[in-house]
Amino acid sequence: MEINSRRKFLKNVAATTCGACIHGAASPFFNGGYLAWAGPQPVQSGALGATPLLILVNLDGGASYNTTPIYVGAYRDKNPNISYGPESSIPLTSDQGLHPRLTGLKSVWDENNLALMNLVGFNDSTGLSRSHQDGADVRLTGITNIAEVRSGSTPGWVVRMSAHFGEPYSGIVINSSRSSVTIGGPNPPLSVTSLDQLGERTLIRQEVGDWVRFTRRAVMSAGDQAESPNQAMIRNTMTNVDSAFERLGTESQVTLPAAFDLTLDGNGGFVHACRDAARLAVATSLRVRFIYLEQRGYDTHGEEKNTLNNLLNSLNSGLTPLIQTLKASNRWNDTVIATISEFARTNENGTRGSDHGAAAPMLVMGGRVKGRQVNLAPSLSLINNGDGFFKNAEIDFRHVFREIIVAMGLDPDAIFPYRVAPRPTPLGLF
Repeated sequence: MEINSRRKFLKNVAATTCGACIHGAASPFFNGGYLAWAGPQPVQSGALGATPLLILVNLDGGASYNTTPIYVGAYRDKNPNISYGPESSIPLTSDQGLHPRLTGLKSVWDENNLALMNLVGFNDSTGLSRSHQDGADVRLTGITNIAEVRSGSTPGWVVRMSAHFGEPYSGIVINSSRSSVTIGGPNPPLSVTSLDQLGERTLIRQEVGDWVRFTRRAVMSAGDQAESPNQAMIRNTMTNVDSAFERLGTESQVTLPAAFDLTLDGNGGFVHACRDAARLAVATSLRVRFIYLEQRGYDTHGEEKNTLNNLLNSLNSGLTPLIQTLKASNRWNDTVIATISEFARTNENGTRGSDHGAAAPMLVMGGRVKGRQVNLAPSLSLINNGDGFFKNAEIDFRHVFREIIVAMGLDPDAIFPYRVAPRPTPLGLF
């Protein structure tokens, strides 16, 4: 698991840029010879208004289609132990619903602010994206050439979006295992473990983290004067990055209008991460425009029903108060929450689980979202075709994010690594 501590953030700073931390300091680590934030770019107001916020929730591991149960009899027959009918889930339409644990999303649907899309992905003839790493990185970067994805040489759409907004806290990544959301380009999203720890207290144990922080500050305040431009760059970077983290930790400690039950967190810290996202959304002085959240554990090859039940209980326990906070703090109308996963899963296997699939369901919600079932659940012919792999995507995932990016007031052709032609018939999410 790759979680950026301050030390890793400093490494990323040296390799790319350090934002407001450095202005015009010469450095051999950056092609241009200088490290600096790419200043804010002019942004046209989109459907989300002048202060847009995208919260991307990665259901990491390949989330089963049973997060949004299909009621067709053929699907139930092929998934006898892990599927749900309308009597045991939350019905949304005649053919599809929500997992019974996702109770907090029902009111969002009833308010017409939840869009459910089916068979979202991209048509990969190589099949390489059925791996967790490649499948996740394709979606988090918008780069569909697997060799280029693996090289890590091209900044993805998330990194480019953060750079375009150009503020020190434009993008925040919380407790991530996916480095592709923070690599490359000027002003990549800042990655933290949590707003309470900021990646440092997890260094072996708390007292070691405290010792490291105390020692670093002592060195910076009492150390010798820099003898070269590179030493000055390193010293300034340490000082200003430390200040950046301190400001982030201080200004994000706000009182929230909704309560987060941290006892329901499970092992992954997702409820904590949602609370941090709520803090960042409420702390408008930080001008956060993108937040990445990750819930791991969806690789359900066996005993899927129990695992999914626990995972989605934690997901619901985090998203419900997050949504309540956004509404109470008047951020709901300028925020969009979108789920992704590297792929969906096949029909039930021999161990009451499911295997790596392809096209997946996707949820997009927010005060400006036009809620509905955007396209029908997989058809009978698709369900009966092989293992339920759902190889052919009806909706290219890039078209979903293209509409979100436009709603944020940005030009998607400037954000995506490759130009993505719009759909002939728009999805109409906003």
